[in-house]
Order: sequence, then structure tokens, then C-alpha cells
Amino acid sequence: MIKVRLTSPLWAQTNGVYAKGQAFFKGEFKTAEDLALLFKEVKTEQQFKDTIKLLNGIFSVIVLPTENSCLATTGIANATQLFYTFDKDCITICDDGYTLAAKDWKLNTKAARNYHLLNYIPGNETLAEGVFKIEPLKYLFIADGKAEQKRHFSYLLKKGEEFNLSPEELQKEFLRVLNNTFDRVVEAAKGRQIVLSLSAGLDSRLIACMLKQKGINDAICYTVGRKNDYEVTVARQVAEKLGYTHYSFSNDEFSLNPDNKEHLQYLRYAGNMCNMLWTFEYNAVLSLINNKIIGKDAVFIPGYPGGELAGSYVSTSDLSRTSDKTEIINKLSCLETIKKHDRIIKATTAEQLQNDWDDYEAWSIFENFMLARLTKCNPLACRLYELFGTKYLLPYYDPEYLDFFRKLPLELKIGKTFYKDFLKDCIYKPFEVDFAIQEV
Repeated sequence: MIKVRLTSPLWAQTNGVYAKGQAFFKGEFKTAEDLALLFKEVKTEQQFKDTIKLLNGIFSVIVLPTENSCLATTGIANATQLFYTFDKDCITICDDGYTLAAKDWKLNTKAARNYHLLNYIPGNETLAEGVFKIEPLKYLFIADGKAEQKRHFSYLLKKGEEFNLSPEELQKEFLRVLNNTFDRVVEAAKGRQIVLSLSAGLDSRLIACMLKQKGINDAICYTVGRKNDYEVTVARQVAEKLGYTHYSFSNDEFSLNPDNKEHLQYLRYAGNMCNMLWTFEYNAVLSLINNKIIGKDAVFIPGYPGGELAGSYVSTSDLSRTSDKTEIINKLSCLETIKKHDRIIKATTAEQLQNDWDDYEAWSIFENFMLARLTKCNPLACRLYELFGTKYLLPYYDPEYLDFFRKLPLELKIGKTFYKDFLKDCIYKPFEVDFAIQEV
């Protein structure tokens, strides 16, 4: 028997189908209600896979073709998580880990150790024993009382699949992808107020410029940092050049307090039994809302994982075309890890990579792993926006955008060479924001 327990009021439901979020399907924009109707026609696992591969957006879907079978996914972005647990003859699916955990739930010590060292939990485990999550880039298939997770999206690059284009052709292709991606962003925003977390970096600046190019003239920008520090100064200059309103917020005198009921609610909601806690923007977003600078219908557009796709991770990891399995495992197990060369983390990494070696470029194995890892961390910062009732869009998780950087040759990712040069010459210069680039 399969039960569905959903805590968010944003789910649409029809005839054994539950859908949340929004997406484009064959070029048409679909709301949660539209997605529920679309998946109403899905009866088999193959139909489910074929349908989600055609979706482009932020969504989660649960389909129950029969009372004893289920298919569920959180899409590519994994912004709306799903969990499941086994209880006698019943499997329960839920969007909140705490709801599934018993009141006296037992700590999963292995997961807790990984969480402490990595800021995320590999695999499908959570901090509670017996509570599992659907992993990013995978879907859950339940049949005959058994649950199995299978991959529906891969960032792996087969040998010979990378771009073989001249510099001019490559720039033209990326410009086409950017235009398509931000056409979808503007359509999905539906005229609502747009809010940008603007830093001194490349990624949020690209979003700001593309929105301006698409006719968005009244975006709200904000930056977290001391009044006259580098980040705030550059971000303010970018916003002023584009004609956008800019606000800055300092965290110097602010910290989340577990004894504060509202803070505790956010920590519980954001953590959700498995997530890295994103506290950096809490005060800024709360201030924007409380001071009525933005409304409840606002749409946040953060800039991750733009830099990572463009090459920041492969650059710092010193990968090459000849990197082998042992080298990649060593680099992954040490990347952003508190305890370097940890034996258990290395073994966990090797286990997750066991099926990714045949016929793929070495650096794409590294990047595929990192994308799944980022998708467990970055988009979940969006839970902050969702908690306050606002919406969000993630342009750098657009499948067309992802596919461009998947195929970009390694040499053009090192140092983010292609990304930096293209943005400076083709995007930033026309808007006169081509300053302070080498420093970021």
C-alpha cells in the first residue's frame, strides 16, 4: 500500500497525480495544475521518464498508476524535496522529512557524520533512521512493495560529444542558449516583481544584464555585506548602470537564534532532515518583506550554479583529460570537506561513482558528481524564499543551459576562460558593466 502525505498547500492533485511548481513542456508554460493533468495520462515507467525529460522548470511530481505502484521525482533542480519511509505493509511519501520521522526518531549516525564533514548527506539517507529522500537527478519507482531510484538526468559527456566549433560559432551558440533561457525566465515570471541577490561576481551580473536586455526595467537588487565593502560597492555600481534599485544589508549584528520561535521554524524548514542550512540571506529577505520593499508575489532569481558550470570546480581541482578513477575520487573526497582524505568519505564517493566510468570523459564524471552534490545544496537555499511565500526561478538549471556547459571543452572551462571572455565582450560591455571582472 502507498500513502501520500503532503504538507505544502502548493500541490495540485487530480486522480492519483500530485504536482508542484511550474515548467515548460514542448515550449508551453505549465502550472502545477497543468502538470497534474499532463501526468494523469502517464501509466508506465517509460511514459514517466519520457515526460519528465521534456519538462524544463522547477517541479515535483508524484504519480500513482495503481494503489500498489508509484513514480515520483523532484526534477533537475530538486528544489521541492520528497521523502519516503517503510512501515509494515505501507510506503509513505511526503514533502517533509520531519513529518515522516517518529517523535522519538533515532539519529542515523553515518548520515550525521557525513553531514558534519560535507554539509550534505550522500545517497538517499537522512538524519533520521528509516527516512529516505529522493536523490537529485533521479526518480523513485515503487512496485511490488520495493522502492528503487533510477537516474533521469545525466551531466556525463561521452567521448567525442563535446563541441567542435570555432570561437565565433561557440559564442553564437551560447548567445542563442542565453536568449532562449531568459525568454523562458521572463515568461515564467508572468510580470511579477523580480528580485536579484546581486554580488560582485559574474553569475548574478549576467542575470541582471539579460533581464535588462529582455525589457525588465524595475528589478529590485540586494547585497549582503558591510556598507562600503567590495561586494556591496560593485553590486551597487552594476545596479545603478542598469537602472535597478539596490539595497544592502549587513549581518554584523544578526544571527539566527534557536530560542527564537520564527528562527527555529526556519531552521527546521530549511534543514528538512538533510539540507545544508542557508542563513546568509535570512535577515535580508525578511527585511525586504517586512519593510514592504517587495510583495508576496515577488520572484527571486539567484545565480547558482553558474560559476560551477562555467568551470570553477574543475579549475581548482586541477583536472586533465588523462585524470583517472583514483585521482577523481581523491579530488572529490577532499573538495570542500572538513576532514581531508577521510577514509569513509572516500569509500562513499567511490560507491556513488561505481557506474560512471565507461565511455565518458574524466572531467565530466567529476562534474556530474558535483552537479548532483550542488543540487543537494544550492537550490535548497530557495526554501528561504518559499518559507516567506515568494517564488523563485533558477535559470542556470535550465536543461538547454546545462547542456551547453556539459559540452564545453575542458580547456575552455579552466579558469572559466570562455565564460569570462564572452560575458565581458558580448554582455557586460554593451551595458557598461564590464568592470571589476578579473577580481572575481
